Amino acid sequence: MNLSPANIQLIVAFFSPLVVAVAKQARWPNSVNGFLAILTYICFGVLGVATSGQPLDLQNIVPTVATFTAIGTVAYTAFWKNTGLEAAITATTLIATPSTTVPPNAINRGS
Repeated sequence: MNLSPANIQLIVAFFSPLVVAVAKQARWPNSVNGFLAILTYICFGVLGVATSGQPLDLQNIVPTVATFTAIGTVAYTAFWKNTGLEAAITATTLIATPSTTVPPNAINRGS
């Protein structure tokens, strides 16, 4: 297998949902996690263009971002979601767990 920049981008795109899993939070709304995923794919696309030696312009960035988004989404849906690894990564990288108790000073006493 020839490891050209395009082939390396395909391999990275396959594993990119695991990077998204590190950043997303289970308690956040799906819209926020979806935005985070798209932002991650945009970063991967820009880095892919930068490391391939192509000029950083929209003509190169847009197709590369589209490739990362498409491959990452398919890889997540067809593979990573079914392995449970993505969910395990998300569960272990929580920023903070929601509290189930109310601190005493947070109670509104109606005064």
